[in-house]
Amino acid sequence: MGCKDLFEITSPEEVAFSDFSGKTIAIDAAFWFERYYNAVTKTRFTRDVITVGGEYDISQTLSLIISVPDLLRNNITPVFFFDPMKYKNSKADAQIPYLEYSPTSNPTKQFHTLQRSTELILKYLDISYYEAPRDAEADASKYAREGEADMVASNDYDSVLYQAPTIVRKEPYSKQWKKLSFEEILERNNINYRELLDTAILSGTDENLGPYKNHIDEAIEKIKKADDLEEFERTHNSTLRAPSRRVFDKPPSFSELHDIFQNPPISHNLRRDMYDNKDPSMSDIDLNNVQRYLSRMLNIDDDIVDDLIIDIKQEL
Repeated sequence: MGCKDLFEITSPEEVAFSDFSGKTIAIDAAFWFERYYNAVTKTRFTRDVITVGGEYDISQTLSLIISVPDLLRNNITPVFFFDPMKYKNSKADAQIPYLEYSPTSNPTKQFHTLQRSTELILKYLDISYYEAPRDAEADASKYAREGEADMVASNDYDSVLYQAPTIVRKEPYSKQWKKLSFEEILERNNINYRELLDTAILSGTDENLGPYKNHIDEAIEKIKKADDLEEFERTHNSTLRAPSRRVFDKPPSFSELHDIFQNPPISHNLRRDMYDNKDPSMSDIDLNNVQRYLSRMLNIDDDIVDDLIIDIKQEL
């Protein structure tokens, strides 16, 4: 979830979902699906519906479909960004098409990756999506910085470190949306981008453990008092550690961490003439194929499928 301590130095604005009307939003897929899964999917459907054939979890796909009426109702154009898929749990003998990589348990841990069932529905719904080579929030932030989206939707504070101009977020089970502005964070704290990165690094990111976790106010004070930031970074390199999931790795340096956030690999060339989908939209939704896939391939009860389709049709 990035540097969670950044919350302490931000001043988020409370907003409503309807405030996003008419906007294009670069969406961190894990954030989006988990939000709808917790709010609707896991209570609306029985496990027999969510787990096709008693084995293949389709929570991600159902959460996507459930979210579509909200997008249409508010005239929002979504562009989804996924972390790279690592096909570790392939069920090569899967009898149901597009479910050979579906999770068998704890679906929320796999919401960040593009599952083939969801990919098919995204295409039927005419929703653009990208699979990032490293981090979905890096791709989404770059996409927004280039002016292709109005904001990034993510709960990962790395979106701030990747310089997303505007970020909208919603804590799990909260009813309140919040909006962050990258420039306002810098202005509010009287720091520049490099000083922001160093503050986050000292507090700890997904890429490192820092000595000032839960004490970001002390970290930012030290950064602002440093006469020579390069010398400060060299001195404090020894205090950094690899993240807990890679605890035996060589500790990263400030310079290496700067490069990760300033120059992340991205999945797309941000020249508009290079896009597969040059004008992201939901203008060519194919509900017949959505219905056919849910009913015939996934064997979901017709009444349930009809309810899902009707909810979307009402907003078209």
